[in-house]
Amino acid sequence: MSATVLAAAGKFVLGGLLDFFKHKREVKAEQRRGELALKKAANNARIARTQSGDDHAAAMDLESAGQRGWKDDYLLLLTTLPMVLLFAAPLLELVMATHYQRGDLQRAVQAGFTALKATPEFYWWGLGAVYIDTFGFRRMLRTAVETWAGNRMFGKRPPSS
Repeated sequence: MSATVLAAAGKFVLGGLLDFFKHKREVKAEQRRGELALKKAANNARIARTQSGDDHAAAMDLESAGQRGWKDDYLLLLTTLPMVLLFAAPLLELVMATHYQRGDLQRAVQAGFTALKATPEFYWWGLGAVYIDTFGFRRMLRTAVETWAGNRMFGKRPPSS
């Protein structure tokens, strides 16, 4: 065989191999672009859903604020009063005391916080619900619930202390 034929055959085989690997690289690049486009579309849809939900929650908050009446104020006072009294009782005892010693105020405030720790969990949930409804914190609640649900569903737990 002549050198020209061998060179042509080598060029043909080498060119075919180069074309094959070039095509394979282009296919992979196209797949990556497609995956990226899908991720981008999913992210945009998630953002649109969140924005829509936030807008809806904000509209509900505004509507709720416009319809607040004396019943909301009464319910807020009724549910907040026990928490205030937990601090007021030790402080009132301090005010009525015949003499005051250094550190009594600190002990009275500490007694209030100790009483708060003993408060049942259902009270805190009820108080939170009243505050959310009265002051219109639905967007904040929605974000907290979504975060909590996401952590529960995907196994992400906050570090325990």
